[in-house]
Amino acid sequence: MIYIVMQKLKAIIFDKDDTLMQDQVYSPAFEVKYFFEDVIPSCIKLKQNGFNLFIISNQSGISKGNFEEKTLLSNYINLNLYLTKNYNFNFDGFFYCPHLPEYYCNCRKPSKGLFERLRAMFNIDQKSTFYLGDRLSDIYFAQNCSIIPVIIHRYDYLYKDKRIYEDFSKIEMLEEEGKVLVFNSIIDFANMIVEFEKKARG
Repeated sequence: MIYIVMQKLKAIIFDKDDTLMQDQVYSPAFEVKYFFEDVIPSCIKLKQNGFNLFIISNQSGISKGNFEEKTLLSNYINLNLYLTKNYNFNFDGFFYCPHLPEYYCNCRKPSKGLFERLRAMFNIDQKSTFYLGDRLSDIYFAQNCSIIPVIIHRYDYLYKDKRIYEDFSKIEMLEEEGKVLVFNSIIDFANMIVEFEKKARG
């Protein structure tokens, strides 16, 4: 009898708006010009060190009628083509919830439905998987998925959603309790995790 053992993947999962790129507010935008300046070098470094990169995001602008689902997907595909051509990397998957909060679906963060879809498609190692977001609900999402929560809090960035500022004190408390990692940028996180892995390998 032949046994095939699939190696589990290390994964970094990103929130989209205010984490990877500046929030365009209920927009299907998925262009490099909106990316924070550290995103591409961070992703290249993570890819070079064996991490798969995914995006999980609430996109209720679809249900609100602000844009069509096909437009969002087309923009994501074009982004990946651009990244592949110009930077020799791309994202391995994009999972999104199109619903409004009042739908009470299981795919809207912080529910774990989107992560379950990702996990059904990719053999990822949850113990080596990080979710990078910008607000309290992203921490709850990561906890619901049994993956590691990371908050990217850019002190020099003006968040358009003012509710996020109410999260900061609670996030600081969770950081002190060791329940979340907090960084000022994605490149700070990437440098830390790559250095940690090098030391772990000896």
